[in-house]
Parts: sequence; C-alpha cells; structure tokens
Amino acid sequence: MSTVEFESQLKEALSRNPHDFSAWEQLLQVNETKVAKALAEAPRTKMTIDTMPESLRRAIQGTQKTYDEFLGRFPYCFGYWKKYAEFEMVHEGDVKAREVYERGVGAFPNSVDLWIQYCTFVTKITKNPTEVRGLYERGVECIGLDFMAHSFYDIYLEWEENRAIEQNSYSRTLSLLDRLIRIPMQQYQRYYERYQQIANVRNAREMVSAEEYQVLRKRVIGEMKTRQVKNIRDDAVDSEIKQIVLNDRAGVFSITEEKVKKRWQFEENIKRPYFHVKPLDEGQIINWNKYLDFEESEGDAVRIISLYERCLISCAFYEEFWIRYSKYLILIQDYERAENVFIRSVYTFIPESQPKCLISFVYFKESQGKINEARELLNYYLQKRPGQLQVLIEYANFEKRNKSFQDGLKFISSWLESVDEVSKPFLYSFLAKNIWIYNKEINKAREMFIKGIQETTDKFLLFQYIQFEVTNNNLESKENVLNIFNLIKDYSFPIHIKKQVVEKICDFLIDCGCAMKE
Repeated sequence: MSTVEFESQLKEALSRNPHDFSAWEQLLQVNETKVAKALAEAPRTKMTIDTMPESLRRAIQGTQKTYDEFLGRFPYCFGYWKKYAEFEMVHEGDVKAREVYERGVGAFPNSVDLWIQYCTFVTKITKNPTEVRGLYERGVECIGLDFMAHSFYDIYLEWEENRAIEQNSYSRTLSLLDRLIRIPMQQYQRYYERYQQIANVRNAREMVSAEEYQVLRKRVIGEMKTRQVKNIRDDAVDSEIKQIVLNDRAGVFSITEEKVKKRWQFEENIKRPYFHVKPLDEGQIINWNKYLDFEESEGDAVRIISLYERCLISCAFYEEFWIRYSKYLILIQDYERAENVFIRSVYTFIPESQPKCLISFVYFKESQGKINEARELLNYYLQKRPGQLQVLIEYANFEKRNKSFQDGLKFISSWLESVDEVSKPFLYSFLAKNIWIYNKEINKAREMFIKGIQETTDKFLLFQYIQFEVTNNNLESKENVLNIFNLIKDYSFPIHIKKQVVEKICDFLIDCGCAMKE
C-alpha cells in the first residue's frame, strides 16, 4: 500500500471515529515521513516557509494541521505538545515553537511536564530574568500544589540559584524555598534541607522580607534590653533574628510533614497519573474518589480544585468526575470555573454517547436563567447524535418547563418517525403517560398506547399499557384489559410474551373480583 493510500485510509477511519487514538498517531507519523522525504529532496540552502519548495511547504502545513486537530481532540497528551513545538522549532523557528508551548499550557495548564518543557525552552531563548521568572510563576499558579511538582520546582530553584550566585544575593532563592517547605509534596524534606543549608550561611536579611525583618529586629532589640544586654551589636541581633526564623520554619516543616503523611496513602495508590485513552482499573477510580473525599473534608478550596484538575488528567473520559467537580464548584459558587469544566467535558473529552455531562450543563444554564443557551446545547447535541433517547426526553421536559406542556409533547411527536425502533416505544410511553398523568385525558392516553403497540409490537410498551389499565382499575379498565387479548392475537408477539400478558391479566381480574369465566 502506498503512503498516499495509507494516509487516505487513516483519514477515512478518523472520519468514522474521531476518537481513534491509534489512527491519529499513525497519521502523524505519515505526515512527518512526508516532511522528511520532501526535506531530503529540497535544496541544501537556508529556507523560510515562503521560499521553500511547494512540496515541502505542503508537507509541513499538512503536519501542522494534523497536530492541531489531534491536540484539539486530545489536549492532555503533553508529549505531543513537546513534539509539535520541536517540529516548529526545526521548520519555522523559536517564535512558532513558543506559540505551540503557549497553546499547550493554555489547553493543559495543569501538566507538570509541559511546564517543565516550556520553561526550559524559554530559558534557552531569552536571557531576560524578569520574563523567565514570570513564566515560572505562571507555572506555579497552575501546578504549584501538585504533589509531584518537585521536578518543576527543581529547575525553577536551579535557575534562581544561578542568579543568586551571579548577584551574590540569595533573597529570591530563600523566598522560593520558604514557599516550597509549606507545600505537601513528595520531595518536601529535600527542600527543607536545602533551605537550612543556604540559610545557615547567609544573613537574616535574605531570609525574610524587609518589612518582616524590621518587625523582628525591633522585637529582638526589645528582648535584649529586657535581658539588660549592654552592648547590642548588629551581628548579635542578626543572629537572633536568624534563629527565630529557623525555629519558625522548623514548625512549618512539621506541619507540612503531617500534611504529606495524610496524603501519602492516596498518592502511592495512583498508578497512572498521566493521560491515556485506555480505561483505568476500578481500584484507581476508587482511590481518586477517596482522595477527593479526603481533600474536600480538609476544606481548602484551592487544594481541592488543584486535586480535581490533577484527577481529570487520569480520568478525563469518566463523566462521573467531571460532574462531581462541577457540583463542587457550584456548591462554592465558583460559577465561571464550573462553566469551564462543563465546556471541557462536553466539547472535548466526553464522547457524545455519554450525555450526562451535557444534561448537567443544560441544568446549569437553566438555573442561571440562560434558557436560550441551554436550548442551543440540546440542539448542538442532537445535531451530533440525532434521536438519542435520553436527550430527547430531557429536551421535551426542558420545553415543558420553559415553554409549555404541549410544546414538550409536540417535540417528542416530531421525532416519532425518525428515531430507531429501539427508542420509539419509549417515546410512545412518554407521550401516553404525560397525556394521562398531567392532562388527565385517559382515553387519549389509551389511544397513544394502542397506537404505539400496533406500530412497534414492543414488550416494554405492552406491559406499560397493562400497568396503565390496571392502575385506573375501573369498569372501563376491565373491558380494556380484556381487549388486550385481542391486541396480542392480532400482532406477532412471541409466545412467551403472550403467556406473560395472560398471567398479568388474570392476576388483575382476580384482584378486581371478576368471575373466573371471564
């Protein structure tokens, strides 16, 4: 099979199933092979995207398009963001490569590995410390509370220490370490030890802010006077301030150590912290739920949100975690973040075959009074999955709430001819029950049941109809129940269904005191 034929075959497979991860990987390989071939055939001169041969330009643009589509569907594949950035670096330069990294952390902001790659890349292309530090701090905001963030902090700390050596000032290094010793992480102890190593050989002014130093200096001098120290020297004051700070940080370390111990049992049971299309085993799902239970019981919203985001890397295809996260955010009234969670789940991660996230999103929009936006969501879904039963029922109930009862029934009626044979009996049942229970129109409900049974010869609908007649339990119902015998004789129900129907009818007749001859 030629490369062109194989590529066409892959694209056709993806048009049928856009979630086919393996096909996407193969398509990327095909595209990069085409680039390598076109590059080998190109002149050995420096080229830009505008001056290179047309075959090479098309190959590069085709690969870019494939990366864009793939990462739009699987944004949590940090390794492919890195590969895409490296591809751009080779063919279009560092500006385009940086754009890819920027898009990557925008789509996947809670990836420790991606932030490491991005920050490492930027430190190589710029010497502006303010710019580099700003990027590191953006990373801290996104992944700073991750239990496994030590790899990121290691490169940030190394970068700060190199600046400290150049400037002979460790204020920023100690300030960063001072933050790190407060975060429960796998390598928490290492950061405390490094803090002590540096603090022990630096002066107290570098250990705290200028404001805190002045407060501590005033306190120490006051205590020295109380102790009637005659010669209060600056070095003695500095030494006492340093000891106060070290003692305080020892207490901080103890608190952090306890936090780590509480989380350790959950962390050691996380076997797959990265994104993958393969299902998680049940034990992993249980562990994530227990971990979230624990963190929620601790009550720190920032840490809870951080854990949810981390959980969703592993559990991106599990609607239960998206719904649980959204419910938590609504509970704490963080509606903007809740909407973002719904958008990610509905439009990126959860397949259309699982509509619970969409339905929850509709409820959310409806609760905020955004009725038209809620309706647009339902229409969007039905364009993707026409006739999906659960969404049809939800849509009908939505219209009953927000337009009128009749609008809801009209909506269901409009789908009767186009839904599949499996769904049709449920739509007839929905219509009949609503006509009966809410409109109190028993005869019209009966007509709807009978029409549905005649059209579908469905067991579920037949038994729903029997239950309807039994529930009404009057003389008219008795006659109609008896008429069911004729209904099942006239249509091709299997013999075992007919036997079950006869048994139910006999039970009904006995219960209502009818003569056995009936």
